[in-house]
Amino acid sequence: MLNNGVLVGKQVQLRPLRIHDEADVWSLLSDPQIRCSMTRSTGSSYHSSKQVLAQLLSRNQRDSLHFAICLCNEGEKFIGIVSFQRWNSSKGKAMLGYMLDSSYWHRGLTTEAVGLLLQFAINNLGLRRIEGRCRKTNKASAKVMLKNGLVLERVLPLMDGSDEASEDGIHIYGLTIEEGIQALDGD
Repeated sequence: MLNNGVLVGKQVQLRPLRIHDEADVWSLLSDPQIRCSMTRSTGSSYHSSKQVLAQLLSRNQRDSLHFAICLCNEGEKFIGIVSFQRWNSSKGKAMLGYMLDSSYWHRGLTTEAVGLLLQFAINNLGLRRIEGRCRKTNKASAKVMLKNGLVLERVLPLMDGSDEASEDGIHIYGLTIEEGIQALDGD
């Protein structure tokens, strides 16, 4: 599974993000289909995407781990990001995040990428709890988490910038390491 710092699956491989991924990250962050499913804003300019990429690539950022999602049969072709953020090693907790180029949606690629990262975390990182979030309206993202063993724990209101709560909400999914090990054993 881990080959020279690359996590390899059947359809996708996960490699560390690189500075030359900047344009691809901008493409993800500027895609209207991706932007409307994000649970928080990252800004809408190329400059803001460069800031996000700088944060993703920062060697000083010890609270996150980011991988580029690439297709196995296309070598280094960048198609998305999967990561752990807000990683608290003393509490053994992290937040799961992912984005995939919308032209690759509905092929099981995100599900596989998340599964590779979760398996790596369970076997190597000492995490005891992983949490993922998606908008209530983002059914595909919810399926990715459910297929990987996360369970819906609660729903938070989504504020749309006005004084009234939106009809949409943020679904919070969670996975304990024990549940993750059981899910891996079930495969």
